[in-house]
Order: sequence, then structure tokens, then C-alpha cells
Amino acid sequence: MTQQNLAGPVFPPSEGDAPAPVDIPARFMVPSGDEFTCKISAMSTREVHFSCAEKPQAGEKLVVYAKGLGRFVAFVEREEGDSIIARLELSDAKSVRIAQRLAWHVDQRATGKSDRRKNARVVPIRQLALVKLATGVEHFARINNVSPEGVELALNVELEVGSEVAIDSRPATVKRVFDGGAYAEFLGSETLTCRGYGVAFGAKVVLADITLTIPARGVTVLMGPAGTGKSTLLRSAAGLFARNEIFSSWGEALYLGEYISAGNAPALVKQRIEMTQRPALESLLFHVSDPNLTADSQREKILEWLEHFQAGDVVEHLDQPFVDLEPLLQRKVAILSEAAARPALLMIDEPTSGLADEEAADLLQLLKAISRQMAILVVLHNQKEARSVAQGIILLAGGRIQEYSPTEQFFASTNPIVQRFVTTGSCAVPAPDATPETLAEDAPPPPPLPEPAMRSLDLHKALIAETAAVDQPVPAAEQVETPRHTAWLNLLPKKPPTSARGPLGFHWVVEGRLAGAPRPGAVHDVAYELDLIKDAGVTTLITLTETNLPQGPLLLRGLDNVHLPIPDGKAPTIESTLILLNRMRKLMESGRVLLVHCLQGVGRTGTILASCLIEGGGMSASEAISHLRSLNPEYVKTKEQEEFLATFEEAVRTRS
Repeated sequence: MTQQNLAGPVFPPSEGDAPAPVDIPARFMVPSGDEFTCKISAMSTREVHFSCAEKPQAGEKLVVYAKGLGRFVAFVEREEGDSIIARLELSDAKSVRIAQRLAWHVDQRATGKSDRRKNARVVPIRQLALVKLATGVEHFARINNVSPEGVELALNVELEVGSEVAIDSRPATVKRVFDGGAYAEFLGSETLTCRGYGVAFGAKVVLADITLTIPARGVTVLMGPAGTGKSTLLRSAAGLFARNEIFSSWGEALYLGEYISAGNAPALVKQRIEMTQRPALESLLFHVSDPNLTADSQREKILEWLEHFQAGDVVEHLDQPFVDLEPLLQRKVAILSEAAARPALLMIDEPTSGLADEEAADLLQLLKAISRQMAILVVLHNQKEARSVAQGIILLAGGRIQEYSPTEQFFASTNPIVQRFVTTGSCAVPAPDATPETLAEDAPPPPPLPEPAMRSLDLHKALIAETAAVDQPVPAAEQVETPRHTAWLNLLPKKPPTSARGPLGFHWVVEGRLAGAPRPGAVHDVAYELDLIKDAGVTTLITLTETNLPQGPLLLRGLDNVHLPIPDGKAPTIESTLILLNRMRKLMESGRVLLVHCLQGVGRTGTILASCLIEGGGMSASEAISHLRSLNPEYVKTKEQEEFLATFEEAVRTRS
């Protein structure tokens, strides 16, 4: 594949050219931060003429936002009659873009044409695209502008009108060609298509029989009772369970007409752990950073992108670390970051959760703006929010689609399940794999599972049995193998940790192999913290709280756990500790990465970690405690726990 010249055929006017007459609404911001509306009457890539009620001072720097032109900087030079004349300072790339757009405005004015396009075309942040011809040959192209209907490309290959191409895997038909480029119209009115699609984790069926299509643009809202599989549908559609050994699926799930795979899946908005400590600007550039552009040029592109989607409140926080942003701004940045990559479908899970009403309304306006450029599938629980933003609503309950209809039709539905949901906010529909023994006497059983689901469950029975054994509490009477390996921790193969930092309170005790942390959900949402733990490379949790972790969220992420209940502030027995360490050693020798946790992640957690350093690392009790407290001064909290470790050290020496 040969790199093509992407310069394109359009060049900016020379600096000697007079400004062309135009009629463009705009607004400008003065150094104080105040904004004023204005109208641009003439413009070139060198200067702009505009009229406004408020007259800026000569020499003032203005930040101008013009419809169809985006954002640019101008310096006031003089007044001529009712007009203000300002000098422009544009980069070469910006000059090309402004010239292209001005040429279109001038043509519209000269011919009297009106803009009949259904949706505004925008210049994307990432302009490089890969165009695949029907012959299989691929060429690079530059995107001049894009809308939900199609894309204008600059490329040095002559395309034929009517030929089919794929633009970044999205099928399209060439509708017209011009010198140095072509315009192609996207094919199809659907992004995500599911037919008889189902999902199980081991023996647990979450989705039984999903059939739906998501249109090419607009907002589709996914609703349903808690725990009914909404997040599972989004995450499986994004291909996030491909490496989960107990995940299975059946039926069809297609994206842009092709089966979902690692290289062909909708975008799912999620927190990127590696970006939390970096400026918001870097998060927005995550998918679209261009090493061929200067930092200033990339920043300029981001500012235009934010302006297009009316997200000006993000601009003043671009240099602030993502983690320090207010929740509303964090969610806006995360959503815009994924949208910048131009997916055909953007999926978002509960973006308004925990926001005040006015903040939620603000975020929903952003989704509506983005949905004019791409399809959005979003999980919401608030029916008022859903009614305000959705063009269609899906009700998911009992592992099946109970209703999928346009918004007004949904809320007027005669379907008794929908009526109950609209009235109460929930609906009692049995889980897809519920059995008569688990249901109330008057509750109707769920429909039979599809045959593909039954076959898939049969294949996973053995694996589920093994997983269930791992989840059981450590039996008190389990025998401890003897003799033990001396300092077996030091014999484990080295495993470098990932770049992910884990949740708050997470510390590696043995790099890449053994860590400690608070209970998932103790600081933030349990799903969020489990995602951080998974991203850090952990595979197995050692749970020390008196109640075990719920297994569903672990299974969704391919995690498992071992449970040894220890009362808060107390120490375990020597025998139960030896049994637990024996199991931990086996897990680590098999390649597992362990995370020990209690509630706060310091007392009981520190005690078991210190026991591991004593028995598996050859340390004394005081050395183990000192080492752990160099990581977190709170490790091993009570006198009882310290005394236990001294006794445990003696017991280990005696056994040796």
C-alpha cells in the first residue's frame, strides 16, 4: 500500500486577494471573556469584515466563532463605516480549510442556492482515512468534510461514479467525482443489528434472544430493570468479552453489515485509566492524535470540534488533569473523546447517573448534537430524560426485548409489561434461565431458551463447576501440603505490572503478581473499580470481608475470587492462614495475579499480605510490617493483628 499525497486540489487565496462578499452569522469573544454576536460581510484568509452592536477596540485580540467556518483568531485594525476590519492569523492548514469553506459560501451567495443538506458537514479531528476499493486495493485519503449521509475525500486516485468502496470499514457508494477527490454516500440505514443474539457467562444466561436494529443516526435509549443485562448488551456489542473464558454467545450480532470482531465493533464510552492523570486535551486526542501536526494545530482542531458540538464549557479546562474535572465535564470529555474517532455507533452506559437535573439536561443536549453525526445507543433510567432525547426506546427485561418503538409510541404502548414499567419504573419479568423452583407460585415461567443457548450452556458446565469451586470459602479442614517451598515468592517468574494504576488504595506488594486494595465499591462504584482492577492485570481477588463479593460483576469481567471471612479488626487463625497461603501459592504459580482486600484494605489485608511475606518471602514479622508500611502506613492496624504476625512467624519457623 502506497502513501498518497493528501494535499488536495484546493488552495487558499493569495494574500493580495480582496475579501469576498459573504453573509455569515458569527460571534466573537474579547479578552475579558465577554461574547457578542456579529455578522461577517466579507472575508479572505487575510482579513475579515464584520458588523456588530458592540465595537471592539483597535488592537484587541478576538476569538471568532463563525457558522460553517469554525474558530479563528483575529486582531482589530480599524473601522470603515459600520464595519470592523480585523487581521487574521491562520496556520497554513487552517488557511486551506477556511479557503475551502469560503469558496462554498461565495458560490452559495453567487448562485442563490440554499443549503439543502439534511445535516451539517464537519471537518473531523482525524482527517486521515483508509479507502478500500472493490478490488481490495487500499489508499489513504484526506477527509475534507463528513456528515451522516456521506464524506468528501481528497485523494490522488480516480474513482468511478457508482463504484462501491469502504471508508474506514464503512461501506459507501461513490456519487460524484471531481479533480483530486470524490464524494461518497454511506450505505445502509443500520449500524448494529442483532438477530436471535444471546449471552451467557458459564451457566448464567443474561441475554436469551435479542433482535433489534439501531438506525444510522439519532439517539436510541435502552431501558429496563436493574440487573437485566443492559450493560452486558453494550459491552458484548463492543467486543469486550472476547477474552473472557466463560463468555459464550449465540445468534448474530453485526456491525455495519459484518460480524462483530476486534476490528469491527461499535465504540463504547469508558474510562481510560492511563488518561486520568493527564490533561483533558490528551483524553480528547486519545484516538486522533496526529504526530504530523504541531501541538498548536492539534489544539486548534480540538477547539473547533468542541465549538461544533457547543461544548465550550470544556475549553477552559483543557489543560486540567482529567481526574480533577467536575463529573459533568469528565463525562463530556470521555464522550467527545470516543466521538472524535468517528464511529458509526457510539454506545454510552448511564451517563447521567449521579448528575443534578440541570447537569443531566446539559449532557443530553451534547448527545443530541453528536447524534446528528452518528448513531447513539445510551442506557438511561430516568424516563423524563429518555423522553427528551430519544427517537426510539428499547425495553430490555428477562433477557429479551419487550418493546422497541418510537418514543411517543413507547409511552402510549398497550403492552402490559411496558405499561407497568412506565408506571412503576420496573417490571417483574423472570430471568431467562429462571426455574419453577425459584419463582413465586403464580409467576409465569420464562419462554424456553433457544436451542443454541442450550448447546452453549452444555459446553460450559465443566468450566462453571471449576469456577464455583474457586468461589467457595476456604474449608477449615483442608490439609496443608508439606514440606513447603522456602521463600516461594522469590521463585515466581517475574511479571511486569501494566501501566494502569488500579483504584484508590491499590498497592503492588510483589510487582505484577500480588497487590492489596480496599473492597471494590468501597470508594467508587463497584463496576468502575472492578474495571480498574481488571485493567491493572489482576485475575483473582482474595476476599477477607465477612460477606463475599457478588459473583455477577466478577464473572462479567473474567475475574474470580477466594473467600476467607475474617471479622473486622481481628486476626485469622494460624491454620486458616496457612490454608489460604497454600491456595494463593498454587494460584500464583499457575500464572494468576492476586489482589487481597478487606473493607478498607489495610487491617485484615495487611495481615494476610504480611503473612505471605513471612511464609512465602522469608521475612520476619517486623520486616514484613515495615515493608508494607513503606507502601501504606495504615497496613496492619490493630495490636491483635501485630501479635498474630509475631506468633505466625514462630509457627512458620517451627514448621520449617
